[in-house]
Amino acid sequence: MARCGKSSERGRREECGVTKIVADSNIIISLAFEDDSNHARALRLWKDTDLAYLPVVAGLEIGYFLLKNGLPLKMLEEILKDERIEVIDSPYADLAYAVSRKERVKSYDDLNDMLILGACRRLSLKLMTFDGELERLSEPKRDEGRR
Repeated sequence: MARCGKSSERGRREECGVTKIVADSNIIISLAFEDDSNHARALRLWKDTDLAYLPVVAGLEIGYFLLKNGLPLKMLEEILKDERIEVIDSPYADLAYAVSRKERVKSYDDLNDMLILGACRRLSLKLMTFDGELERLSEPKRDEGRR
């Protein structure tokens, strides 16, 4: 385990023994549905996570997924009861980050992704996601200076 304030070998920031990450909606969806192709992988990643910050925009994505698949929105309430998930607001700093990456924003989903990355930058935490491109962009210094 990394010392307090340092990044662990898995890239998650650890604060006095607490492993914190920012979660993308696809991780939470994979955890919630046993028939999801990434369910087992999500469980393996999740077992080492003490606290997952879920940007409100990622929570909205989960809600949209449920509605799109004919599932009750009440399921979102059940998902968010997990004591390791903390829904966080997206302040101006996250929006400013997203807008500063405007060349990467071609769709609504891209804008959501940049807001989630903004939260990662603001909190100095690793992103847990199954989106390979978003994971690549979340790595330190990968997206810096590319505007």
